[in-house]
Amino acid sequence: MSSQFTKVPSWSSTPNAELPLADAVEKQEVNHLNAEQEAAIEVLTGRHLINAGAGTGKTTCLVARTRKILEMYPESRVLLISFTKKSVEELRQRIGSTPKVEVSTFHSLAFHILRSAGMQFQVAMTSEAEQDALISEIIGQRNTTIEAVKQSLRKTEPKHEDTKVAREEYLAYLREHQQMTFDTMQLFALRLLRENKAVLRAWSGKVTHILVDEYQDVDELQAEIVELLSQRTGNLTVAGDSRQSIYSFRGAVPDAISNFAKTATQHDLTVSHRSGRGILGLANLIMPQEKPLLAAIDNPVPVYPKYLEAYNAEDEAATVLDEITYLHKKGTPYKDMAILYRSSAASSNIIPLLSKRKITEVNKGTIHSSKGREWSVVFVVGAAEGCLPSIHCQGSAIEEERRLLYTAVTRAKSRLYISYPRISNNHKEPNEPSRFLSEIF
Repeated sequence: MSSQFTKVPSWSSTPNAELPLADAVEKQEVNHLNAEQEAAIEVLTGRHLINAGAGTGKTTCLVARTRKILEMYPESRVLLISFTKKSVEELRQRIGSTPKVEVSTFHSLAFHILRSAGMQFQVAMTSEAEQDALISEIIGQRNTTIEAVKQSLRKTEPKHEDTKVAREEYLAYLREHQQMTFDTMQLFALRLLRENKAVLRAWSGKVTHILVDEYQDVDELQAEIVELLSQRTGNLTVAGDSRQSIYSFRGAVPDAISNFAKTATQHDLTVSHRSGRGILGLANLIMPQEKPLLAAIDNPVPVYPKYLEAYNAEDEAATVLDEITYLHKKGTPYKDMAILYRSSAASSNIIPLLSKRKITEVNKGTIHSSKGREWSVVFVVGAAEGCLPSIHCQGSAIEEERRLLYTAVTRAKSRLYISYPRISNNHKEPNEPSRFLSEIF
């Protein structure tokens, strides 16, 4: 299938002239909700899942739902939870200042739950090396690893007995020394809510509605915390995109959204206001089991993704930067372009060349770090077997790699470029294009 890609130095408009476009819908007025979004905020009580594809206005929907709750229920108190300080700040700005809405990260929420119960502790600012040394000492001769113990801090109950014992000793050490780490704060907060009914009543009594953003990223602890806090009223709304569940290495539960859907009313958002029809057409083919995304971009001449099979990594880097230079001369600012890759190895030739060509304004990083962001032009490099998907991934982990490619593709608004080197850096076996692309072409 690699012959479908165009060899250096040119980019092909599409490896297959019949690659379908995403269907288009009439573009909505700015600040107006579409029919899907209106349906998602119609009923304000009970359990609701907003399953929002990339660029479909998930944040807009959450803000509108929050405002409507305050309008319809003047005595309500809303807790809105997200993952990063940046997203929390954005939500605060869009909702406006009101004492009836608390916007928080999960870690900030856990911190305040613990403090409210009178727990005295210091947030330990230990380095990873210091933490690893302590856990290693605790493990001793037990049949577990440092990484297994650290991973267990994001789970409700470890399955491996030696891991569980080592985790409990580590937690006991922190309690004895009145310390708390970023990794353990949520676990301590969950246990407090489980074991102290007065604390649970106090916190669940503070809010009438809970909304959770980016629910596909929750770990077991976070999912249980919001379930406990919402027990009194049963008013829990979560929003996320199951196609962007890419953080299992951080403890995220890949099935979080599908599990929640079993006990909730589901609202699908499928109209993307970010990407053009050509880009969404590819995204839909990468995730064929999901509802296809529709394009709300008013562009009568669709722009297809472009593909490149370079001879080697050096040629790939040079061709990508040639195109970036060309687009910049045509008026696209460097800040509106991004280079994304699965791992740093795929960027080893590009980064030095960026410096050599004095392209200093450029966005470059891993696909994992790009989630939640968007650019006019996106280059996905190193899209080869062994890199995307990673050679280290097997079984169910392969599907997370598929979701990584979907996430990368849907960062692009106007133009998308995908490339891979035919010859790898180690000059052993030749590369083949990513299976996720070969399936399509």
